[in-house]
Amino acid sequence: VRGVEPGQVVIVPPLCMPDIAATKPAPMGRAAALLTKAAASPEGAAWLDPASKECIVPSLVAPRLSHPERASEVAAVGFARSDAPAIATPTGPRVQISGLDSVALALADRVLEALARDYEASGAPPTAAPLRILLCEHGSPSKDVHAVREAVAPRLAAALATRGVNVASVRGCAMERKPGDAYAFSEPMLARALPDAVADASASAEAGAGEGVRVVLALMFLLPGKHAGVGGDVAKIAASALDLAVASPAGRSDDAHRAALRTRGVLVADVLGEHPAVLDVLWNRLRWGAAHFDDA
Repeated sequence: VRGVEPGQVVIVPPLCMPDIAATKPAPMGRAAALLTKAAASPEGAAWLDPASKECIVPSLVAPRLSHPERASEVAAVGFARSDAPAIATPTGPRVQISGLDSVALALADRVLEALARDYEASGAPPTAAPLRILLCEHGSPSKDVHAVREAVAPRLAAALATRGVNVASVRGCAMERKPGDAYAFSEPMLARALPDAVADASASAEAGAGEGVRVVLALMFLLPGKHAGVGGDVAKIAASALDLAVASPAGRSDDAHRAALRTRGVLVADVLGEHPAVLDVLWNRLRWGAAHFDDA
C-alpha cells in the first residue's frame, strides 16, 4: 500500500502550492494533533474504521501550519487506539499543478462578474479607466501563505489583461495580521491599502481618466463567513477605512456596505466559492491522494 496503512488518514495539500518541486518532508502540525484528538473521541472512533484508509482534502486556499506545506510530499497520520499516532510519508505521484493559475483565473472571473453586475444595476457603461485591484486574503503568520498571495497577484493581472480589462495594478493585502515586526511581511493591511488605492484612482480621475468604478476588491477566500460573508469583517474594514457611515438593515448588512463602497468607486467581488477552476484543483488533489491506495 505504498506507505499508507489501514487506519491512517492521508492529508493532501490545499489549493495553492507555490513550491511543487520541494523535497523536504511535509511537516504535520495542528492537523495531526486535531485529527488525533478527534479519532480518540467516541465520535472519531465511529468515524474512522481502523481497517479503513481516508483521504482529507483541505478546503483552504494556501498552505498553513496545520497542513502539509510541501507539495512533493503527502502526510499520513495513523490512529492506533492505544498508541501515539504514527506519521508516515507515503511515496507516490506528485502534485501535477500548483493551483496558482487556476485560482487566478477564478479570481479574474469574479472580478468580471462584479463589473457585469454593476453595469446591470447602474446602466452605466464600464469605465475605460484603469482598474486598481486589491487582492485581499485573511492574513497569516505563515510566510508560505504570503508567498501564495504574491504569486497569485501577477497571474491575476495577466488573466484580466487577456480578457481585455485595463488594469493599472494588482496589489496584495491582508485583512489582518499578528502584531510585531516578525509578521510585517503580511503588509499592507486592507485598512491602509484601500484608501491608498482610492486616492490613486482619484488622482488619475482628476488627470482626465474618467469616473466610475476604479477599485475592485478581489477576495482570496474560499467561502463566505464572518470574514467575507454578509456583514463580514472585510466589508466593515473597507467601509471604515473610507470613513463611510453604513446603515445596516438586519440580515443585509453586506449589501449596505457594498452599496456604500460603490459611492466611492469601489466594488467587492465574490469569494472563490464553487468556481469550476477551484473544483478542478480539488479534484486533482483528491486523485493525487487516492493514488496512494492500491485499491483506489
